[in-house]
Amino acid sequence: YYESLSPDLGPRKLEEISQARRALQAFGEVIGGERPLADPDAAAAAGRALREADVDCVVALCVIAVFSEVSDAAIRECEAPLLLWHRQQIETVDPSYSMVEIVRNTGQIGVQALANVLARRGRPFDVLCASHRSAAGEQGLSSFFAVVRASRALRGACVLQIGGPFPQMSDISLPPAHREALGLRVNRKSADDITAAYLAVDAAAVEAETELMRETWSIGEITAEELSRSARLALAVDGFTGEMPCTCATINSHGTNCLRNPAIGLTATYAISRLHAGGIPCSEVGDIPTALALRLGCELAGDALYTEVQILDEKRGAIVLANSGEAADGLRSAHAPVVLAGNANFRGLHGRGASFAYPLAAGPATVLSLTPVGECGFHLIAMEGEILPEPLPDTGAITGFFRPAHAGLHETYRRWISAGPVHHAATCRGHLAPQLQRLSGLMDWPC
Repeated sequence: YYESLSPDLGPRKLEEISQARRALQAFGEVIGGERPLADPDAAAAAGRALREADVDCVVALCVIAVFSEVSDAAIRECEAPLLLWHRQQIETVDPSYSMVEIVRNTGQIGVQALANVLARRGRPFDVLCASHRSAAGEQGLSSFFAVVRASRALRGACVLQIGGPFPQMSDISLPPAHREALGLRVNRKSADDITAAYLAVDAAAVEAETELMRETWSIGEITAEELSRSARLALAVDGFTGEMPCTCATINSHGTNCLRNPAIGLTATYAISRLHAGGIPCSEVGDIPTALALRLGCELAGDALYTEVQILDEKRGAIVLANSGEAADGLRSAHAPVVLAGNANFRGLHGRGASFAYPLAAGPATVLSLTPVGECGFHLIAMEGEILPEPLPDTGAITGFFRPAHAGLHETYRRWISAGPVHHAATCRGHLAPQLQRLSGLMDWPC
C-alpha cells in the first residue's frame, strides 16, 4: 500500500525481516516469517502453520503500518504466548527526516493497531519497543523468552505428588478445574507406595548415601539411625522420579505417609532437598500451588527456596522468612557453614529426619506465591525486598530477615495478606516483579 512512495521500501522490509530473524535465532529455532504477509489469507495460512508446528511462542513484527486485519488474521490462528515487536530502524530523528522517512518508520503504527484489536478481543500479549541497535532490544527479547520458558514449564507440567495434601490445609489445595486449566499431569504416590519403595531400597545404596552425607556436610545433632533412615527415604523418593519427567514435586511428610508410618517414622526433608538439588523443586504437605511457584522461581531466577512468611520484626523493619530445613543452594549464604541435623520442628515414630540449617544470602530478593482463584484462574503475588546480612539466631533451620522494598513494613505485610497468598511461598534472588507481571499478562492472570 505504501511502497509507491519509495523504490527501496520493499527491499528494506526484507532486510529488516532478515535482521529480526537472526536476532531471534539466538534464542531458539525460528519457524516461518521469511517474507512479509500482505493479505489476510496469506496471514491466516501462516498462523495455521505455526499452530500445527506447536510453537512455544509467536513474535509479530510489524515492519510498516500494516492494517490490523492482516496481522490479526495470523494471530487468531495460534494461541501461543505472543510478543508484539516494534523493532525501530532509527535511533534518532536527523535533518534528513522526511515524509518518506516517516513512512519507512511506521512499524509502531502497525503494532498499535494490532494491540488495539487484541485488547478488544481479550487476547493476552507482551510488547517490546526498541531500536535495532539498542541494548534494550536484546534485553527485552531475553526477558520475554525467559517468561515464555516459565509459562511453558507450567502448562502441561507433570507434578510428582507423594502422599495426599495435609488434611484441613485448604489453602494449599489445587481443585481439578485448575489442574485442567494448566493441563497438569499428577503422578500420585500413596502411603503404601512410599512404604514399599522405602523397604525396597538396597542396603548398600543406603550406606553409600549416608557416607556421602557425612562427607559433604557438617553433621549436627542427629543419630546414625536417623541419618540412615533419611538417606533410605531420599533414595526411595528418587526412584519415583524415574517413572516420568517431573516439572516439580510435593511430599507430605505428615501422618501415615512418613512421620506416623511405622516403617519410616521421620520427615522427608532431606528427600525434598535432594530432589530440589537435582532440578525438581519440591514443596511440603502436598502443596502443589507452591511447588508450581518454586518451578517459576527456578525458571526466572535460577533457584527458589520453599518458604514461610513469618513474623514482623519492627525494630529491623523486616519480615522473618524460614522453613524447616528444605534446602535451595542458590539462596544459601556463601560465608556460613551448612549443617545437616535432625529436624528441629517434627519428630516421628523413629526420630527426626535429616534437615539443613544455614542463613540466607544477603541481597535483593522476591517472595512469590501462586494461588488458584475462581472457577479455574490463578493469581500471582510478589513481594520485593532484600535479605539482610544479619542472620537470625540459630533456629536449626533455614532463615533470613527480609526487608520490603517499596512500602513500609506494616503496609507491605497488609498488602501481602490482602492479596490472599498460600501460607507457603517461593523466595528467589533478585527483583522479579517486572518479569512476573509479563508472565501474568501472557497467562492472562492478575498479578
